[in-house]
Amino acid sequence: MRRSPRSGSAPGGSRRSPADPASDVAAPHTAAAGAVVGQAPRIGPRAAYAALDCALWPARDSERVTGPFTAAGAPPTLVVGGRLDPVTPHHWAESMTRTLDSAVLLTRDGVGHGSYGPDPCVNAAVDAALLDGVLPADGTVCTPAPATTDPAALTGAGG
Repeated sequence: MRRSPRSGSAPGGSRRSPADPASDVAAPHTAAAGAVVGQAPRIGPRAAYAALDCALWPARDSERVTGPFTAAGAPPTLVVGGRLDPVTPHHWAESMTRTLDSAVLLTRDGVGHGSYGPDPCVNAAVDAALLDGVLPADGTVCTPAPATTDPAALTGAGG
């Protein structure tokens, strides 16, 4: 029985299974993915194999940027990083801020992936950057309100 292009055994729906002989280009990635899966058995498979679609893409990009991406000449950039983000670690945001010529770092002191939406402080800073071109001071930290199960606090009704 022939497999469809999307039926590879790699989690995350890669176009070919890492075991497929046609995916020799992915061999180094597959070896590294094994280490990721070993360190994070719950989310490792998705994270480790998600990039295989790109690794196996048949077209080559002749304009691919291979050097450091500094965004020279770009307007100031807001980089938002969650302190305890399991998908995009905070040190990645720190590194990006150092690499870009004119970036400021806004840190969300909280757990989880995704900072815009659940945190009013982050929302206000991102909205100001996008709508008004106003950036917070580099190194600004947004600290979320303490977690609660009080229905009045959750609905904003107060008591």
